[in-house]
Amino acid sequence: MSARRWLRRLVRAAFVIVVLSGTVHLTRWPVTWFDEGIHLHVPKALVRFGAYADYSSEGLRHFGPTLAVGPTVMLPIAASFATFGVGLLQARLVMAAYLAACLAAFFLLGRRLGGPIVGLVAGALLLSSPGPATLEYGRQVLGEVPGAAFLACGLLVWFRAWSRPTTASLVAAGLLLGLATVTKHVYLLALGPALLLSWGLNAVYYRTLPARVFLVPGAICAVLFGVWQWTVLAWLSPGSVAENWALLRQTSAGAAFVFDPALVRQSFLELLGLRGYLGLLVPALAYTAWRARRRTRQEQMWSVVWLVAMANLSWFVLASNGWLRYAFVGLATSALLVARFWRDLLRAARTGDARPGRQASALGVALGVWLAFAAGAPMANTAAKLVAVPPADAAGVAVWLTTHVPLDTVIETWEPELGLLTDHRFHYPPPSLLIHAVAHVVRGGSSPATQYTFRGGGAPAFVVVGPFARWVGLYSDPELRADYRPRHQQGPYVVWEQVVPADRASAVGR
Repeated sequence: MSARRWLRRLVRAAFVIVVLSGTVHLTRWPVTWFDEGIHLHVPKALVRFGAYADYSSEGLRHFGPTLAVGPTVMLPIAASFATFGVGLLQARLVMAAYLAACLAAFFLLGRRLGGPIVGLVAGALLLSSPGPATLEYGRQVLGEVPGAAFLACGLLVWFRAWSRPTTASLVAAGLLLGLATVTKHVYLLALGPALLLSWGLNAVYYRTLPARVFLVPGAICAVLFGVWQWTVLAWLSPGSVAENWALLRQTSAGAAFVFDPALVRQSFLELLGLRGYLGLLVPALAYTAWRARRRTRQEQMWSVVWLVAMANLSWFVLASNGWLRYAFVGLATSALLVARFWRDLLRAARTGDARPGRQASALGVALGVWLAFAAGAPMANTAAKLVAVPPADAAGVAVWLTTHVPLDTVIETWEPELGLLTDHRFHYPPPSLLIHAVAHVVRGGSSPATQYTFRGGGAPAFVVVGPFARWVGLYSDPELRADYRPRHQQGPYVVWEQVVPADRASAVGR
């Protein structure tokens, strides 16, 4: 059978794997949680209240998740809600489409840069590797995978325009790259330095392209991001621009600009470990930098991908709070670099340039085993999770609340996923409390319970304590037992009901 026919069969098999892995038991794995829940408030508010905002029992909140994930995710989900009703499945089907688009775009980008083998291996690594965790994030309402889809499409359009850089193609590339930054702010931290440095390298080293090839997409990207930020800060938020900007800076400082030496070491070791593509991440980065010294357009394209990866990974190590999810951009783009590195090693093994005789064959076998473990083993583990899905505890709690608690009853919780699953009047802690929660978890700061009391506006009738609130230590059982009793428990969720004076009197009489 010809190599071309084998490649076609591999592409078809990959398509089937992507469809199945992106849709099987879509609402059950991963379990819905805090980040996804709070993001879903925005499209639900759009459908129910006609406002691009978060909400709580006291009314709309115009800051928080509206900046965490952009309208490229919120608006399609809102359209899905308006058409098919509000629900987790309707939202995650949109994300499944983004996941498929992301993997297809990375395959096409890899094929454009290094041929079909690079595209297939990069797609397999991106889909299965636990470092970027693309499949896990791509099945949830998060911004990482949609942003990667726009990034890969933007780079693909841009690189294709290098041979004939028309204004239309450069503007299209800039719009796609700009949509990546609008989708998730972390893409700006990667694309901004990468575009600027690639323009500088072209001017002083490569000298293969006119400056407008870099300046037009960069300007369009910056303008698009700026327009969206101004829209959120000035038009969608009731406060002044200065107040909203101050809150944005405060929030960013708590997660994006930490600069903790202990976290720097932890983050660097994370990239060196198994989740850094089984140890090939750093060698692939070094190999790409070494190859990029050649003054060819192809190597210049690879240098752009390398700059995007290095910009994100450098920020992740030096300034972030060390959560590997913040390295998603760098790890995702590095899948292309690792795939090329693997392909070139395999070529060297086959020709015997790198190792003579039997050693060359041993290198080829080792590379095959590495790929099987790097892509196959995590995919098998994920398949097991898709078959043996965890219980739908959040949905079960939502059903219990719908059955036993009137919809107009105020319920205190910090589990925003429940706000999608029911229409009760949930009261959530203010968005600014999240800064203290992150500092408490990452650096051992004071508990967010020291900054917030849920009785501040009057004791609510019910309090739901779930996995997020317990993780950050917001509500304590001893504090709750003074006025509440456990009424229902399902998995990590506990529903506490207020003990009214009559109940206390009867309890004393018994």
